[in-house]
Amino acid sequence: LGELGLTKIPSDFLRHARHLRVLNISGNTLSDFPNHIFYSTPHLHSLFLDHNNFRGLSEELVTAFISMRSLLTIRLEGNPWQCDACQVAVMIAWLQTATNQPHSSATCRTTVGSHLCLKCMGPSPMA
Repeated sequence: LGELGLTKIPSDFLRHARHLRVLNISGNTLSDFPNHIFYSTPHLHSLFLDHNNFRGLSEELVTAFISMRSLLTIRLEGNPWQCDACQVAVMIAWLQTATNQPHSSATCRTTVGSHLCLKCMGPSPMA
């Protein structure tokens, strides 16, 4: 489902995808991802949300990431992250404590400056 120009995820999206293991919706213009999708995809181990229009992550979505024990890989790079407290505070707290999570390995920890690193696009002093 990558690069299809998706702007929104339909409410019944993946309703019957119980055995889905990899979901690639990168390269769209999504700014939100409904956490209820995880209830219908209990075996999901890879989620690619990179190169969309995410500016931050909601507390509900971060909680869903943490509770999904099968989720091993989450790709988030290439989004226009707004690095002010109201946009990314929950995401930063999650990333700082993610060492206990199955999806805790991050390319940025081993290769600083990698294209897989998350980068602030604003506000101006943070870019």
